Amino acid sequence: MTWHEQMRKWVGEGQWKALANLLNGLSNTDFRRAEKELKTEVLPALAAPAFWTAWQQLVAYSPQAFLSGILAAKTLMERGEWDTACPQAQAAAQALTQPQCVKVLRMLLPLMTQVDGAQAVFSLFPLDDEREQLAVLLRTPTDVSAFLTFQLLSQMPDGRTLAARTAQWLARQTTDHATSHTTSYATGRATPHATPQTADCTTDRAANLCAILCAAFSLTPPAGSGVWLKIEPYELDKLHTYAYFRHVLDGKKPKV
Repeated sequence: MTWHEQMRKWVGEGQWKALANLLNGLSNTDFRRAEKELKTEVLPALAAPAFWTAWQQLVAYSPQAFLSGILAAKTLMERGEWDTACPQAQAAAQALTQPQCVKVLRMLLPLMTQVDGAQAVFSLFPLDDEREQLAVLLRTPTDVSAFLTFQLLSQMPDGRTLAARTAQWLARQTTDHATSHTTSYATGRATPHATPQTADCTTDRAANLCAILCAAFSLTPPAGSGVWLKIEPYELDKLHTYAYFRHVLDGKKPKV
């Protein structure tokens, strides 16, 4: 039996100590092969409860190597087997540190196409600091994350102040394309500048989200924000519904 076959056998049987011993005995080259195989083939093939248990054990063995194994979630979602409510998911999440939760959220949120799915992920991997949650959302250029950003700011005691800082940060995304990093106004930490994949968020959508925040919190649009979208007072309550929020974020306001 090859080490590949033995590795899969130990995972299937839940023999985690034996798996750790096997991985410890591999050369650096073979360990990298095992890491890739576990993350791209073995984990995605498991059903939800077994996936969560295997991922928890692998992260415990080597967080650096296997935390990103959470990306196997995409395959489980495609099969309709993604489950954040099972006890195994709760156990896996509770074993993580706060910094690890942040990393997992940054990997999972781009996969979330529904608000309730993103909310379930935040419930599974809760962050103690709402400003950290805000920073994670702002770094995820999706409609769902933009909506949750708006919802979070609306619920925070200092939401208006943070909305003003967020609007300034969004304004910089629409104008600052020369530097490789900007500073998050939510946390004061360095935030990587937009990649080509996030260009949509850092131009029109960033300007539209900025417009939404300025209208909802009675803010003056930051200089150079590119805000042109006008939001009428009667629309403000409707922004709390995801469908209407998306229309505004797209710059396409439907007939009332």
